Amino acid sequence: MPSQNVYIDTDILMFYFDKKKVDERRVARSSIEKVVRSLRENSEIKVKICQVVLGELMLHFCKGKCEFDEMKKLFERLNVGSSDMPSASSKVLKCANEIMESQHRIKPNDALIVAQVLKDSSATWLLTTDEKLIGNRVIEEKMQALGHRFNIDSSFHR
Repeated sequence: MPSQNVYIDTDILMFYFDKKKVDERRVARSSIEKVVRSLRENSEIKVKICQVVLGELMLHFCKGKCEFDEMKKLFERLNVGSSDMPSASSKVLKCANEIMESQHRIKPNDALIVAQVLKDSSATWLLTTDEKLIGNRVIEEKMQALGHRFNIDSSFHR
């Protein structure tokens, strides 16, 4: 069975730790728990955290919105190591630029995250609550042009 890469957007990770946004936290924790169960059941599933997501998460951490030990435990549960934190290649940067030119409401960091997933032929999921990304026509067209399909949703299921 081929590798199945699951990318997690910053919002899911931030909501996972957010004690004030109860509904968002519930959705994030439910999705993360489903990913953790899937990791145990299928060794072909890998979680990927883009470096831009790590940067955004560090800002969240610096503002005191999550504890280092909590973040470390979550990454351990998700089996995320340094090889699972890809940086943007020139192809990813070009793709991100094309996305931003086609869709001005997508911000640069979001375009980078989506482009990273688009350029990963083993990507099967982008977990996010960002409604600008879910069901986005430009992203759908890019997927079609690349002959690559993956799910963009806040709820993980196999």
